[in-house]
Amino acid sequence: MPSSSYLVTLPSTYSILSNNLQSILSARAPEIGFPRTFFSHAWTSICLSIRTSVYRLLFILALIVVSTGECKSQDYRYVVDSLERQLPLAKSHDDRMKVLSEGLKATLFNDIDLAYNYVLRFEKEAKLSGDSSEIARSKNFFGLQAATAGDHYRAISEYEDALVWYEALRDTMMIGMMHNNIGAAYEFQADREKSIEYFGIAYTYFQMAGQEEWAFFTKFNIAEQYYAQDRLSI
Repeated sequence: MPSSSYLVTLPSTYSILSNNLQSILSARAPEIGFPRTFFSHAWTSICLSIRTSVYRLLFILALIVVSTGECKSQDYRYVVDSLERQLPLAKSHDDRMKVLSEGLKATLFNDIDLAYNYVLRFEKEAKLSGDSSEIARSKNFFGLQAATAGDHYRAISEYEDALVWYEALRDTMMIGMMHNNIGAAYEFQADREKSIEYFGIAYTYFQMAGQEEWAFFTKFNIAEQYYAQDRLSI
């Protein structure tokens, strides 16, 4: 479970950011293509939403930690062995891809090299299926594996490949997600301008897809980039 100090720190971070978020957003809104009044009009709802969102993230984080701990306690290799026994019995591409995606989930935070093997196998199965959405998903999996491995340069390249596929599919939500993932990878590289650029594009696509919560988080991500640079003045 997360330590109590961590559980206290994140809401405290909320307080710090919330005190500065409005000034960051209103000052920098024109630079990212929004009218200055855009964020100020939305500020009340953002303030009401942000604390709920932070505690929701804490809850999700706790679930992730618990589920990861459970996987380790029963030994992820046992899970992998079970999945490998299921794989020959899977009759369709969809069934095999489901097993392989579960293998990726079981290994991603336990054995990054084995996770890469699952992505390779998933991609091969996706290509055999001829399903463009599953091929796109495999490209996203490559990006996820690279990001988890800490190779953010490769993650950006893989997400860009996935983006091409999702653009061909006209999948608005996933186009936004790939821009969001690329923005996050640039954030890990401390390339704030690129991060802001991609988060801004992600915001537009999430709005188009009607994904208001994701749109909100991209606005928050943009604000964090300015906060990290202490760029609070116009």
